[in-house]
Amino acid sequence: MRYASKRYKAKFSAFHKIARSNDMSIELWLELKRRCSELKEFRCLRDKEGQIIIWEQLSIDDDMVTFPMQTLKGTPLNVLSVCFNAESFFANRRLNLNQINR
Repeated sequence: MRYASKRYKAKFSAFHKIARSNDMSIELWLELKRRCSELKEFRCLRDKEGQIIIWEQLSIDDDMVTFPMQTLKGTPLNVLSVCFNAESFFANRRLNLNQINR
């Protein structure tokens, strides 16, 4: 039990040192680590199954277009693709079409 508590203390101290060096609270640092791991999980799923745009949920704002993504098998990726100009929109569309044609 003592070894486990030493490991936990060392891990917690390392997280605290990293958070302090980036002027963050440890709660914010842990939330960022959690979200980063979720994003990695979605990227792996996207690379494994491919991705498509859900056109029904397209959102057009004043200066950007956002649309959610899902895998080719229908699993939502819980990420949004954002385009700020027409060039990035067409680049995203070409990327999606190339993945579908594979």
